[in-house]
Amino acid sequence: MIEGNQVEVGKDYMATNPCAKMTCNGAGSYSGVGCTFPACEGESKTVPGPAKPYPECCPTVTCV
Repeated sequence: MIEGNQVEVGKDYMATNPCAKMTCNGAGSYSGVGCTFPACEGESKTVPGPAKPYPECCPTVTCV
């Protein structure tokens, strides 16, 4: 179960908190991948993403 949703073994679930694609591995185990971000050498500006399923919930990160 991910975010209160029943997910079949081997199936993906697009989560919102955390913003990630979660995969059910079975027996209460899951793995996931999240949003990618640029590698800024200096400061960065982050604008939070909307409350939508992954990947739409990913924030926008801009190097400044």
